[in-house]
Amino acid sequence: MKLSSYNLIIYKSPYSYWYNTFTKNFFRLSMELGEKVNARLEEGPGEETDLPASLMDKLKEGGFLIDDDFNETEAVKDLFKKAVNRKNYFMVVLPTLDCNYHCWYCIQNHVDSKMSDETLKRIKLHIGHMVNVEKIESLHLDWFGGEPLLYFHEIIEPVSRYAMGVCEKAGIPFMNSTTTNGYFLTKDKAQLCKELQFLQFQITLDGNREFHDNVKFQKGCESTFNHVLANIDRLLSLYEEINFVLRINYTHKNLSPSIVDEVNAFISTANHGKITILPRKVWQEKIDRSFSTTLYSILDRFKEEGYKVEYWSPISNYMPCYASSKYYNAFNFNGNVVKCTACNDLYDDNPRGILLEDGTIEWSGRLDERYTEPTFCNERCLKCRKLPICMGLCPKEHVNGSSYCKEEVMDSPFSDSIVKLIDRCYKND
Repeated sequence: MKLSSYNLIIYKSPYSYWYNTFTKNFFRLSMELGEKVNARLEEGPGEETDLPASLMDKLKEGGFLIDDDFNETEAVKDLFKKAVNRKNYFMVVLPTLDCNYHCWYCIQNHVDSKMSDETLKRIKLHIGHMVNVEKIESLHLDWFGGEPLLYFHEIIEPVSRYAMGVCEKAGIPFMNSTTTNGYFLTKDKAQLCKELQFLQFQITLDGNREFHDNVKFQKGCESTFNHVLANIDRLLSLYEEINFVLRINYTHKNLSPSIVDEVNAFISTANHGKITILPRKVWQEKIDRSFSTTLYSILDRFKEEGYKVEYWSPISNYMPCYASSKYYNAFNFNGNVVKCTACNDLYDDNPRGILLEDGTIEWSGRLDERYTEPTFCNERCLKCRKLPICMGLCPKEHVNGSSYCKEEVMDSPFSDSIVKLIDRCYKND
């Protein structure tokens, strides 16, 4: 037996926290005992040991101790390869780059635009090609923008109905999802969303009501915060089969505990458990690791009220980003195809990919292949104990030649998040 290369042991009084980033297994010991156990294991974890049998079983079952001939690094590489080539097609479609809001932090230029009938036709042909020729095993359409619901009936509905029919005929799963500001999620659209198999929604709040309404404002609407939350509650009450993410874009100024009560005022108690709270720092904000205490206290309050809360989730699909998948593409309103929507490729006069008349994609510069390359094949990543929960650099940054460590730009380092994860699990037991 040997020690796993992916053991993280974090000492924070009064405990030592043991987490294996490959298996995602963990446990907690007193700090003093943890130090003694770790020192004993460092001497050489042979079959004959003076450590308790129950602890040895826990270490082996959790992947902290592994067989001498098991190559963990190769196992991580194999999992990455399998994830990249998994034939579950994630297809992002942008009906427009226009939006009814103009948020100050938005990375996108709002262009007066709408997908043409010709591009819509090619989108359908592409879906048919992927189902019938590429033999994908499932299709997930994700509507993005701009604000995609601006053209719900003109674009989203006809493409969705076509995709549903093709997938049903081929006997493969289909689902719809959308990232929307929620303003146009009216009663009639909510009913259609159920019919069109929308199973996942992500809607953003910009902090508390006052801050949100100053960022997202609409002529004739007194409070977009109130309006959107009312839309959300109606949608959640309409049908059960929803994975609903309420993303909170936060700065150091726009977040306080009052946001919990402000959300509760519009979301029925029965619907609390249908919502996952997802905090995301506005990218222009500076790194401030002291702010995590405020953030976690607010998340704790949401959890106490019955909401699901994403404090932190390690990489579970063994890719640094879904854009690394061979079976992921994003289609702009004009027929251009990109691998990342969080960059200027959407506005490039020389597009990296073009959707052709027959529904296939023509790529330039091997962009599609470069996104599927492992971004962790460098000395620093390969030696890092956190590799399986990080999986390397953002593929966009890799293609652009960057080489920084993702943890360097995080408000909360992995170790802090792991400690909080383990403490919460022990508290709930």
